[in-house]
Amino acid sequence: MVPIGASLVRELRSLGNKDPIQVMHCLASELPEADRALLLDIKDANVEIIDVCSLMVAADLLTAEAATDFQNYWLKPLAVLVTSFDEVMLLDVDNLFVRDPAELWTTPLYLDTGTLFFYDRVLNFNFWLNEAQADGRAYLRIFLETFPYTSFGLHPPTNPSQRLQDSMIYARHTAHEQDSSVVLLQKSRAGVPVLKLHWHLARRLAWLYYDTGCP
Repeated sequence: MVPIGASLVRELRSLGNKDPIQVMHCLASELPEADRALLLDIKDANVEIIDVCSLMVAADLLTAEAATDFQNYWLKPLAVLVTSFDEVMLLDVDNLFVRDPAELWTTPLYLDTGTLFFYDRVLNFNFWLNEAQADGRAYLRIFLETFPYTSFGLHPPTNPSQRLQDSMIYARHTAHEQDSSVVLLQKSRAGVPVLKLHWHLARRLAWLYYDTGCP
């Protein structure tokens, strides 16, 4: 994946993108010195490489053993938390752009909310958030009922929001809703409670996935 990532960096710069880039990885074994050099030797790349998992282990937020569970797409939420950037554009290394993605910072939705998300493809099968539980209901419904809202100073909602009720995932037409290959978030606007929630979901759901196969 590193050559693909290096190609993405060159692609972004050729499109005129000037945003600084942080390449996140999990533990030294995941990004050997030769791979690091491939990224850092790109001319005018403005790239910083960060070992997210080692930082978490050093801060006693993860054990060395638990950190290996994040050597996959579960690294994404940790990357959002660890980055020094306030305005974050999370990108997969295999993205292809035909225009400078910095234009996304100026979209009305991002300016209004401090977030910008995209829909993922529809996968209509019994898995992830759509997976049927023992009582026949989707995992999403159980999650909404059992989430520890009060731990984050929140009151359990009487009903899901209208946006959620109108979604494909809530109607059980797809196993997931949001694409994670391009995500924009301004952390200061999200606020500390949202970032705490983000950490809880990253850690709790990753371990739940490995223990039970549920999302």
